[in-house]
Amino acid sequence: MIVSSALEAPAVVAGLDDVRRFRERTDAIIRQVHESRRGSDVERLYVPGEIEAGLEVASADGIMLAAATVDGIIACAEKLGLDPAPLTMKS
Repeated sequence: MIVSSALEAPAVVAGLDDVRRFRERTDAIIRQVHESRRGSDVERLYVPGEIEAGLEVASADGIMLAAATVDGIIACAEKLGLDPAPLTMKS
């Protein structure tokens, strides 16, 4: 099922399939993967590209660091004679 749906993507691009219908089928596959049985040591199942999409959002918003980590980076910058002013924490 996943392979046949993935192969249908070019049909959507070519205008041979309804975009709404394609999205519904794709969303159903994603739900099916997310709801699938996992191993006891597996927290979540991902579909292809899902992790990368999350990383894209994270890099656009910046990287969250613990206050202690930021303090350590500032201390290292100061030790090296660098201006720590550009290092800021978002709330």
